[in-house]
Amino acid sequence: MSRVHGRPGFLNDFLYIANGPQPSPLKVPLMSLRIATLALLLLTGIQPVAAQLVDGTISTLPIAPTSTLITTVVVTARGCFHGGPHPFPAQVSRNGTAIAITLVEDDNYAVCFSAGDPYIPFPVEVAVGVLPAGTYSVAYTRYEGPSATPVGAPNLQSSGSFSVTGGNAAAEAPTLGTAGLLALGLLLCGAALTQRRLAARG
Repeated sequence: MSRVHGRPGFLNDFLYIANGPQPSPLKVPLMSLRIATLALLLLTGIQPVAAQLVDGTISTLPIAPTSTLITTVVVTARGCFHGGPHPFPAQVSRNGTAIAITLVEDDNYAVCFSAGDPYIPFPVEVAVGVLPAGTYSVAYTRYEGPSATPVGAPNLQSSGSFSVTGGNAAAEAPTLGTAGLLALGLLLCGAALTQRRLAARG
């Protein structure tokens, strides 16, 4: 699974509602939804994926795994900028605290057909399940081929580690930090301005 994130325009939406020309009834709810999405991302601590992802990077979802949630390891697979990656399902094995992930990129999608469509790494999520508390090592090996069965030499080998803490409901409940308060304030202001403008039109 992979996700491609473009450049968010949440701030532009907010300024458009506050100072811009009279928006159409259709555009206002759409912009308000994008502002609400930004608020939700900040409240839950989720950050947009960086535009430049380093191939071989290993991370986890959630960022701070706990023993009561499914841990997902995020690795990289390459693909064309506009087409995304096309990996076969990853193979996962665990021996104690050692996790091995093997993935094969479909070589039918290894050629991009224009200079504006470069071959770049994308994040790929691999669920490893609910893990006991402890420190885990990850060995990631990636191949390229016509099937999910690895053939030949790997084109990438990387490693990383992460810690899983003992979780409880209170510890996992989201808290409202500075970024969350700011996002909530923007959301409320945007909603109030939208309601005011719609009321003025009526």
